[in-house]
Amino acid sequence: MSLTTLLPTGIISNGPTWCIKELFAWGPDYPPYKYNTCGASSSSNSTSIPPTDFLTICCDGRIIDTTLDMYAYLLSHKTLVTYPLNLSNLLCCREANVRQMGGIGPFPNPTRCDAVLRPHQTPLASLAATNTANAAPYLATYESGRWDTEVSSNVDWIRTETPSCLWVQTAHPEVSGRLGEVVVEEARITTLPLAVTDAAGRTLTGTMTMTERVERTTTTRAVKTTSSSEGAGAGMKGWGMGRVVIGLGLVAVLLV
Repeated sequence: MSLTTLLPTGIISNGPTWCIKELFAWGPDYPPYKYNTCGASSSSNSTSIPPTDFLTICCDGRIIDTTLDMYAYLLSHKTLVTYPLNLSNLLCCREANVRQMGGIGPFPNPTRCDAVLRPHQTPLASLAATNTANAAPYLATYESGRWDTEVSSNVDWIRTETPSCLWVQTAHPEVSGRLGEVVVEEARITTLPLAVTDAAGRTLTGTMTMTERVERTTTTRAVKTTSSSEGAGAGMKGWGMGRVVIGLGLVAVLLV
């Protein structure tokens, strides 16, 4: 099934606020989750921007710009206010249900999906029905990414990851007048079984009951919506992920 929504067209620059970062602020080990937002402040405007001013799109993997290295641009320009963001240039390097390289590896190419993910990459705009209101944690598998003391060997590590999301201030006059109507597939959100360990493999016990942890099943469901209201570095894959939060004038690396 499909739905019709409005998405920004052309270059978004010099005014509208936008961010690319993870959905959850501190990783998806267990709830209550702390959700990231965009627009609390920017280099040009310290006034908080209401969440309703933003369109969001979420991705079960890494969001990249295929035409320009955001991080190199930030280093050279010291700001992203002038960065020529264009939704049509953004890809989602989808990680769910893909076996990736584990252990110590090179940092991902900022403008290309890893080779193993390229068959699964998709234009970010095509995921417009998946947003901060309905996106969920997903499982990523890292080849030989965890040491198993019982067999004295590295084994695959299946790790719960948090979606990456794009926020765009579509209420800004520079964007609101350039929204185009598109038809996209309805969101298909795969929820997971109840978490029994945190990111470090420690058993979740004590203060939380099973019902207080994220409610997960192994089924896939279609989510019907009428509008879209909903980073990028890993040096040690499967052994602690390095995530990059990027937005107007700010970049921060978070280790989870």
